[in-house]
Amino acid sequence: MKPNFEEELNKYILSKAIIPNSLGLWETYFKKMCLAWGEIAPNITPQHLIFAADTGPDVESALQFKRDIVRKGLTLHAGHLETVEDVIAHVGGFDIAAITGAMVACSDLHIPFVIDGYITAVAMACATRLNANTPLYGIPSHYSREVGMQSALAYSNIRLDEVPIHGGMALGEGTGAVLMVQLLKTAHFAFINIGSMDDLLKL
Repeated sequence: MKPNFEEELNKYILSKAIIPNSLGLWETYFKKMCLAWGEIAPNITPQHLIFAADTGPDVESALQFKRDIVRKGLTLHAGHLETVEDVIAHVGGFDIAAITGAMVACSDLHIPFVIDGYITAVAMACATRLNANTPLYGIPSHYSREVGMQSALAYSNIRLDEVPIHGGMALGEGTGAVLMVQLLKTAHFAFINIGSMDDLLKL
């Protein structure tokens, strides 16, 4: 990122015919994306945003089965769960391992990414432990109704008021992330294409 880019970005946003901070989270995430890219890109392209889907059935029988598996795993691997790498390797599952690795890679490559539901929030917590800069690139999409979502997000210093979609979802198809990508595209389009105050005053 070139020197003074953040200052340049702030001036760009202030030049727009928008009341400062009136777009709330959309201004926050527009800035977050531009800072990650190191430029004010004219378009969002597939390599700019990566989202991860997760799954989370909340039928009581399924939840009880999961609890039993977790208890057995913790008992089996007791004494071998000291680091994040240990936890992922012994009880994390391939999905969390892959998503965590992808998030760390995105951070290394300065690519913003969208967090979906609970599984991806857990992966985000793991990625934050592995690379403290990960929260600079992660953008939350929705607040899943699954127990533990708030704690997982909090580990990466993401507050509930920073999560735009509160739809009570736990579908498991990446729905929150898909919705968020469209919202980010809309916000990005607005900031890129809306007129400046100077243009407005010339009318």
